[in-house]
Parts: sequence; C-alpha cells; structure tokens
Amino acid sequence: MVPSTGKAADEDAVKLFKSKCASCHAADGTGKSKQGEKLKVRDMASEDFQKGTDDDWKKSIMEGIKDKKKPAMKEKLTPEQVDLLIKYVRTFKK
Repeated sequence: MVPSTGKAADEDAVKLFKSKCASCHAADGTGKSKQGEKLKVRDMASEDFQKGTDDDWKKSIMEGIKDKKKPAMKEKLTPEQVDLLIKYVRTFKK
C-alpha cells in the first residue's frame, strides 16, 4: 500500500491503525482497551509519548519492544505504512 494524500491518506491511516494497532492502543490511542490495560500501554496522546521522535517510533514499530511485549511489525507493515501510522498518531496530540 502506497500512502495517498489528503483525505484518502487519513482514511487509510485510520483503517491501518484500527486493524494493526487498536487492539492494544484503542481506536483513539489512549490504551484503554482490554489488551492495552493488561499490557499497560501508554496514552499516545500524552505529552510524554508525543515527545518521542519519528525515528524512535519507527524503530519500536518495526523491531518491537520485548520488555513491553510489543511485537515487531517489520514483516507485517511496509516502511510507507509505518510512516503513515506515525503521521496519524501525531494527530492524537493533546
């Protein structure tokens, strides 16, 4: 999937987030899902979370975070999809 621009890109990002991330991070990024609360995932809208760099986020998405039980997504997402997700998660900022 190649990211598109404008509204279509936004819709692609929402669909991608819901299908790959929302089970743990919740649809709104708060982490208030059954799995997210069990794993104690951080609120993606929080100031602390949003301080992370795109490169740091890309690394954690692609390689996973073992001590947090976050799976690596490098076999499931393209670099373009990861960039689209990062751009979308930036919109969660409070």
